[in-house]
Amino acid sequence: MEQSTTTTTYEDVKKPEEDQEISGQPVSASRMGHRIVKDDHVHQHQTYTVWLVPQRTSELEERCRRLVTWSENHRNDFENLRIPTAPHITLATDIHVKEGQTPLSILESIVDGFKGPVEVKTGKLCIGDSYYKRVHLEVKKTPTLCELAKRANAVSDSVDPDYTESYKPYMPLLYADNVLADYSTSAAVSSFSGEPFVWGDVAFIELVRVSKHTHLGKIAGSLLVENA
Repeated sequence: MEQSTTTTTYEDVKKPEEDQEISGQPVSASRMGHRIVKDDHVHQHQTYTVWLVPQRTSELEERCRRLVTWSENHRNDFENLRIPTAPHITLATDIHVKEGQTPLSILESIVDGFKGPVEVKTGKLCIGDSYYKRVHLEVKKTPTLCELAKRANAVSDSVDPDYTESYKPYMPLLYADNVLADYSTSAAVSSFSGEPFVWGDVAFIELVRVSKHTHLGKIAGSLLVENA
């Protein structure tokens, strides 16, 4: 596995023509329903999450985009529908950038010595019992994914020695308080019920601050991890 030594961001792999600037800040590619603004103002009191994110050109990303288009036309089928900031798997939460650290140094410490590639295996499409898991895709606990999650938890403020056992990975597709209609026959939704997805040759590990109110994610740091 090769790791970049610079901050290679998600949009650097395939930068879309529609990129803009909001309030003078560069905005990355629209991932699912929202745009991701680079977090240029990192503060120690802010709490961050570590995500594993597929590349924009992957099959998984393309199906997520189709799901977003479908969901925007079926908002009445869900109560308080929100689109996740990006297709992602959360590795760990409750992370702060401490004195002497940078977002990139935190990410580098997570992958330092990690033996990849990151094996990601998806499972069935599920309806969960909480807002953030209302419609999600199962993710298998592969050894390399669990190892990466354990490493991410080790840099958090809530270190758990049994994190590998308690870790329950999943990929959120739609946030909602409730599902009000049967959507299972939709092609955009049923496309997630087939064979497991291939993430492609590269993935990103990212330090992200996500607003609980707007669901807009701000990238504090991003590190390219090549699955080759």
